[in-house]
Amino acid sequence: MMSSLKSRNVTNGVMKKTRIKKQKKPLTYVEAHNKAYWAFHKSSRILLWAGILNIAGLLIGLIQAYSEPIYIADYIEGSILFTALGGKTTLNFSLGFAMSAFFSRLIELAALPIAGFIVLIVIISIIFSALGVFLGVFSAQGKKWALFTGFGFYLLDTAFIVGCYLIGEPVSFLWIFIGVHFIVLGFLCVAIFQYYHLHTIEKVYHSGDKGDKQ
Repeated sequence: MMSSLKSRNVTNGVMKKTRIKKQKKPLTYVEAHNKAYWAFHKSSRILLWAGILNIAGLLIGLIQAYSEPIYIADYIEGSILFTALGGKTTLNFSLGFAMSAFFSRLIELAALPIAGFIVLIVIISIIFSALGVFLGVFSAQGKKWALFTGFGFYLLDTAFIVGCYLIGEPVSFLWIFIGVHFIVLGFLCVAIFQYYHLHTIEKVYHSGDKGDKQ
C-alpha cells in the first residue's frame, strides 16, 4: 500500500514538473519586438548578398575559365559562349541574377573580341549587383518600398530563368539558378512576414497602452 502511494506521488511530481516546463512565459513587448526585428533584419538583407554573389560568381567564373579551360571542359556542359573565347566551355552565371546572365548570353551572340565581351558582361553584372545591394540595404532599414520592389524584382528575375533556357543555358546551370532563386525568395517571404509581424506587435502594444490610460 505504502509503495503504491509513493509511486503515485513520484508520478504526480514528475507530471507537475513537465507541466511547469511546458508552460512558457509570455514574451514582453521588448522581447517580442526584438525577436521579430532581428528575424526581419537578417532575412531582408538577402538581396544585398545576392548582389554581392552576382559579381563574385562572375569573377570566379572568369578566373576558372582562363586558368583551366581544358579541365573545365571535362565537367561543365559546353554552350555557345566559348566559341567567342576560343574554348569549349561556358562561364557559369548561375550564382547570380538570371537577367544578368540572359543579357550576357545575348552579348555573347555578337561575337565581340574577348576584351570587349568581358568588359560588357562585367558592366552588366555590376549594374545588377548594385541594384541588389541598393534594395537590400534599404530593405534592411525597414523601407517598405525597397522590400516590395526587391521582391518584385527577384520574381521577375526568376522568370528570366526561362529566357536563359531558351537561349541555350546549360541545364546543369539552370538547376543551380532555380535553387539559388528558391532560397532568396524564401528569405524575402520571411522578411515580408516579419515586417507585418513587427507592425502587428506595435499596434497591439500601443492599443494596450491606450486602454490602460483610459
